[in-house]
Amino acid sequence: MKPKIIILIPVFEDFKCLPILFKQIKENLDTVCDYEILLIDDGSFKDLDEKKKISNLSNVQTLTLSQNVGHQRSIAIGICYLSQKNDFDYVLIMDGDGEDNPRDARRLIAHAQESQQESIYFARRDVRSEPFTFKFGYLLYRIFFRVCTGKSIKFGNFSLIPAKSLTRLSGIPELWNHYASGVLAANLPIIEISTQRSGRIAGRPKMNLISLVLHGISSITTFLSVFA
Repeated sequence: MKPKIIILIPVFEDFKCLPILFKQIKENLDTVCDYEILLIDDGSFKDLDEKKKISNLSNVQTLTLSQNVGHQRSIAIGICYLSQKNDFDYVLIMDGDGEDNPRDARRLIAHAQESQQESIYFARRDVRSEPFTFKFGYLLYRIFFRVCTGKSIKFGNFSLIPAKSLTRLSGIPELWNHYASGVLAANLPIIEISTQRSGRIAGRPKMNLISLVLHGISSITTFLSVFA
């Protein structure tokens, strides 16, 4: 039997990207799983017509937050919401801008089905699509992260979570600060799958240099409670 998967997508005013992303998801996942999509609308106030059209799709559910709480907290809210349900096998976390390729989602599912381990399957970003300056900055961040925490990180939100792991995952306080770093800090079992990061479908990234730096700092400070 094909596994049932909930695709968790946090989105902040990227609704114009979603029709193309949904088409790519259908092309890659229709034959390997049954899926539904849970959108976490992080307090968007633009593209509301596009949002309405998308929310009316039969396999899409939208949770609209009253204010913008950020990408990481949106993911945490989605995980906590889904931890109360038991009618699916996995949760697939993807960004809504197209940088997480549905072809790689298919590979995550294949690995999970083959190994049958209660681990979180992360898409390791071995090839990136960003400009050189971003890649160089990301390399510095990884080095700094390793020095400060003693752990290596080469992945982000793109991951596949077995449904059995959701209750434990939802109880980790660090999850609200930084999802990937919270999983590492909690020493949960993970398996990394090599992937190639894609480019955005449309529009410009919402994060500027300052927000990227703060995001990196947030991932490191996640470990403060562990070291205390």
